[in-house]
Amino acid sequence: MLDSILVTAISRAGEDARLAPAASRLLLDRLGRRQRVMVDRRDRAKLSAPQRHALLEAVIVAATSTDIVWLAGRDLVRPEDLPWLVGRTNAASDPAEVAAWALCAGLAFDPADLSHRRIAAAVAADSLLFREAFARALSGIDQQAADAGAQAAEAGPSVAELRASLADALSSDRADAFAVLCHRLLFQPDQATAQLSLELDVTKLPGWALLEADQREQAARLAVRHLERADVDPAAVVGTNRVDWAVLAGVRALVLLCHTLDRPPHLAPDRWATWVPALVDAPIATGEEPLLQEALVLARQHANQAFVTTARAQACRADTGWIDLRHLAGLLDQSDAPWLVELASDPATPPATASEAFRQALRLAPEQGQQLLTRTVGSRTDDAGRQQATAFAVTAIQADPAVVWPLIWPAMRDDHGFAEQVLLEAAHSQVFDHTALKEDEVAQLWELMNQLFPPEADPAFDTVHAVIPRESAADLRNRLLPGLAERGTDQAIAALATLSAAHPTETWIVQLGAQARRYAVRNRWTPLSPRDLAALLSAPHRFLLRTSGDLLDVVLDVLDQIQDQLIAGPTPEATMLWHHGQNCRGNGDHLCRPRSEDDISDHIARRARDLLPRAVINREVQVHRQAPSGIGERVDILIETPLADPEPNPPRVAIEVKGCWNDEVPAALVTQLADRYLHRLPGAAGLYLVAWFDPAHWKSAGAWARDPVIGDKSVLATTLDQQAAARTTPDTPVAARVLDCSPPERPPAE
Repeated sequence: MLDSILVTAISRAGEDARLAPAASRLLLDRLGRRQRVMVDRRDRAKLSAPQRHALLEAVIVAATSTDIVWLAGRDLVRPEDLPWLVGRTNAASDPAEVAAWALCAGLAFDPADLSHRRIAAAVAADSLLFREAFARALSGIDQQAADAGAQAAEAGPSVAELRASLADALSSDRADAFAVLCHRLLFQPDQATAQLSLELDVTKLPGWALLEADQREQAARLAVRHLERADVDPAAVVGTNRVDWAVLAGVRALVLLCHTLDRPPHLAPDRWATWVPALVDAPIATGEEPLLQEALVLARQHANQAFVTTARAQACRADTGWIDLRHLAGLLDQSDAPWLVELASDPATPPATASEAFRQALRLAPEQGQQLLTRTVGSRTDDAGRQQATAFAVTAIQADPAVVWPLIWPAMRDDHGFAEQVLLEAAHSQVFDHTALKEDEVAQLWELMNQLFPPEADPAFDTVHAVIPRESAADLRNRLLPGLAERGTDQAIAALATLSAAHPTETWIVQLGAQARRYAVRNRWTPLSPRDLAALLSAPHRFLLRTSGDLLDVVLDVLDQIQDQLIAGPTPEATMLWHHGQNCRGNGDHLCRPRSEDDISDHIARRARDLLPRAVINREVQVHRQAPSGIGERVDILIETPLADPEPNPPRVAIEVKGCWNDEVPAALVTQLADRYLHRLPGAAGLYLVAWFDPAHWKSAGAWARDPVIGDKSVLATTLDQQAAARTTPDTPVAARVLDCSPPERPPAE
């Protein structure tokens, strides 16, 4: 859709003078965010030569070399544009603009076109235009034929010629032979010019399909040679308006070796340091970051100082610095917090980069990030200070509202101008998760927003329009109190009661208070079905479970019965929990293996429902929502007993099921069941259940079978019982059980 908007704006630029600048800003913004443009060829075909020229005129000064190559790859720079591009290059006076136009001319140049060669011949050989646009293509390095007539041939190379050209590059002993190979891989049969591409994965270039297996191995060896010996200076290219193909070949070599082949090169630290700028400044689009991840990790390990220096320099770029910093976020750790804080605090740092540096510092070192936020919010003495305080406050609200709110609320409460700007930007970003705030904080925020953005002043539009920040603020204000009522907590009820008393004319707040009380009752009530109620009333001999500890005792008895069903009787059910190999005899067939933890949990839940028909037994119950959307933390099995009277914490048992092969078996009782799930389920009991499968029936059981604790069923049971006893409290009983899922013993064959 954005491409269609862009094309429409460009094609109608003659009707409205505002359209051309707006189209160029949209195009540059999308390129700056590493988004692909002009993906659909039908959109490109709609643009005439004058329209394409006008677009290039509008963006050329602000565009980077990578931007220009992307544009050329979308047919916005075409061979027929060469005369015009040469004229624009000659007309430019600023060196950066000359370099940009020269790059465009080089991208349009077709050495097989005689008219193009005549144009190139008329350009002074010592000029920047000739060096950037024509010298490389006319040098003979990238052309297989030696004579000019063959170079100027109209027809492209055949498959046989391409194979010969690739073989020639593969056999070269040049240090930069891999760069030559990368160029020749861009050609397709019967095409006179190479396909324009900044693709980093050479296996996706057209010529790769023509290579045999041994030739691909040779390509990998050339890649290593290029990384070790190529005479390049990537640092000199970073931030310039140039594409250095030898440097790009180095990035492609690292992607091939580290990502595609998983055979990272053993480079000396100084060579890693050489390639760090190329990796950090590599031309990638959004979504392609994984191509560079392995190489960047190794580069940081072997040349950390070069990485930090380059990352900081890239982050300071006024155009795309903040995006580069965000792309590197996965490589940053706590040791980077000091320079990130310094970068964010430096008045010379571009505002977008300062905000991103602060965001990363807050993520990596929360205490240092919070200290920086406190200093910045307290330094609103001039316009620059207020702008930075606003940007940091909005960034912090987006990142961790629950933690940072107490740090910025006093300033917002006392400085309504500051509060207005922060709330406008935070609301318009659509990233402010107000549900993370405490109930009283939400009530205070609503009172402030109701004062700053009164409903009677809300903007009203009768036509289709772009949403403005003031509308977003009104939307946020209107969602605060209904969201508070939906929590159904005692604190929400109290906060709404206080607001209702303070605003007696706002009767809708009274209604929200009543709604909050209904939500509270609903949250605490676990209804009995009519069938279960009738069964309970008709069976006076059954006892009533009052605590989760009582229910845990019953569940342990049920597990004893399930254990008997698994290994005893005429039809032991343990065999249902195995994937059996063909002709399995229970003597270590390597094709036999246990079923998944989910299958085991399902089996236990089914049998528990049979044995506890009056209990509510659910699988994969969410106990904590980690984000505004998506699936949160889930307990494997949750067993609850319905109560006639609503209770905030009914008897319930959370069961975490692990297979004995799981690496988390020794620690998950504490780290997962006790510290996470039971912490989110007040009053619940916990049961840690390990399904143990005899390794004698499972030949490829793995290292766990040799573990002195996990591999011995009795020792494991004792160890887990000790862990459970240590985590048991009067309010939160915890138990552990090892469930033997081994298949029944079979008598030896006669």
